[in-house]
Amino acid sequence: MVEMNQHSHEKTHYTIGQVADITGLSKDTIRKWEQRYQFMTPERLENGYREYEQEHIDLLLQIQKYIREGMTTKLAVSMALNTQKKMDNLQKSDVLPLQNNSFFIKLLEAGNVFDEVEITRILTRAHQELGLKSFLREVIVPFLQEVGERWESKQWFEHQEKVSSAAVRDYLAHIRRSYPQSAEAPLVLGACLPGEFHEIPLQILLLETLLAGYQTFLIGSSPTLDTIKVLVKKLQPSTVLLSATTDKIMRDSSDVLKELDEFAEQQQMSKFFIGGSGANKYYTNLSLNNIQLAYSLDAILMKN
Repeated sequence: MVEMNQHSHEKTHYTIGQVADITGLSKDTIRKWEQRYQFMTPERLENGYREYEQEHIDLLLQIQKYIREGMTTKLAVSMALNTQKKMDNLQKSDVLPLQNNSFFIKLLEAGNVFDEVEITRILTRAHQELGLKSFLREVIVPFLQEVGERWESKQWFEHQEKVSSAAVRDYLAHIRRSYPQSAEAPLVLGACLPGEFHEIPLQILLLETLLAGYQTFLIGSSPTLDTIKVLVKKLQPSTVLLSATTDKIMRDSSDVLKELDEFAEQQQMSKFFIGGSGANKYYTNLSLNNIQLAYSLDAILMKN
């Protein structure tokens, strides 16, 4: 395992095995790409082993991104080289490339070998060093996006995705539960729709509301409609955030949402919002009168 540096300007070197773990590429694929496209030349040690630097990992990750977007490997290499040149011309203070985040790289390495303990250790250190806001923006969101892309492209197996996502979910839940909250602050209640099991986006949103000075309460994944109603009545939140990240949930939940919309009309103390990629796509087809589409957290909080 490569040690994470205290200062980002310190140079870190990687073996080909470590590069394979981080990028998800096989050693043979890395060697073949080097020979065929000649886009990088790692140093050779006295024993003949290759020694890679951070810029090589950045380049390989960028190539994979372009390939997932439908480019041929040859075109992806060309595009990645052009992107890297542009990035080299920018001041580091002007942009934060995702691949330059050492915690992001370490999480990919640990996730590739489904090391739950190591993932949690890296998350803890990243949170401590970066603070919650930067931790969410610069580590959690990029890592989850990459995990999702690797799962969808079949670059990662289910066990790699499940272990990585579960470790992130559990750590975010731990932060939220231990975060100091004022009893006088307005309450934001978050709930997945019935049948919705992807609660991590809601966890992130609730952590951001904590930073804005609110109390939070998370019902969790796939609650029943009655559970949502009972807790809203009991807790009287100022805001209810409903999450729908998939198209299927929105298509299958039209009756549930109509009932929730009628329920929301009766809750004078609470404003209801719904968000997520599924909600963004299907909201206009539902004719909801009392549940608003959540465009952004700032827009939601401004309406309180």
